Amino acid sequence: RLAFLRAVADDDAARALAAALAIAPSGIAVDGLARGRNLTDTETEALLAALPLRLVGDAPARHAFSPLHWGAMRETLVAAVAAHHRRHPELLGIATDRVLAGTGVRISSTLVAAIADALVAEASLVKEGHTLRLPTHRARIEPADAARWKAVAPLLDAGGAAPPSVAEIADRLRERPDRIAQFLVRIGRHGLAIRVADNRFFRPAALQRLADLLSDLAAEAPDGHITVARFRDRSGVGRNLAIDVLEYFDQVKLTRRTGEFRVLARSPKDVFKRDEPPV
Repeated sequence: RLAFLRAVADDDAARALAAALAIAPSGIAVDGLARGRNLTDTETEALLAALPLRLVGDAPARHAFSPLHWGAMRETLVAAVAAHHRRHPELLGIATDRVLAGTGVRISSTLVAAIADALVAEASLVKEGHTLRLPTHRARIEPADAARWKAVAPLLDAGGAAPPSVAEIADRLRERPDRIAQFLVRIGRHGLAIRVADNRFFRPAALQRLADLLSDLAAEAPDGHITVARFRDRSGVGRNLAIDVLEYFDQVKLTRRTGEFRVLARSPKDVFKRDEPPV
């Protein structure tokens, strides 16, 4: 801490940031540093352009890494994902918010997500929903689950924006609901289905379409507010299912609830992948 304070005390902003980056393995919150030095936006951008660094995240929560520390952080995340694949080859990958568990690196979940997004952008990792995997990794689906999926997938596909409940699927296949739920949880680890509520699983493409619809509703509203009623009417699903879907979107931070309204917090393309793995 003392070394950091000495570094940022330099009157020259470029020297101060360079010295701070050199001793910061977890990066520097550059926008906070800029505010502390009373730099204008133009001065801040000029400072960032003048130094060799790796910038992740969006203002006002951007973090900068020195090339050396960025390389080490990349290696840590990629190695952590690879280790998870070795332990659990049957799983699609590891949740973004769990990727650094056991590595000794302690940073905020927001920064972890920003670093992960940067590694996805440079193709070091692939993001499937909230799961990270290596580009070369393919999860192993057990033959029995693959066979059952051929019966369940058409039922989910036919339902579209209103897929059948777990109980309805179980009734169609003459199986116990708890076994169908357990199966769908397993198949969800392969990115083929997403659990939106205790009794409801969606195909990823169906959720993507609903997320795009939600984005359209937000764009149409002068204040960007989205109500349950508007979403229900536009999507054509019942009120209870509409609430389940909206609460799921809150959970994955696509939307943010404000009183009786919701606003779009992120773009759907940043939350949902546009394809899914083959079975």
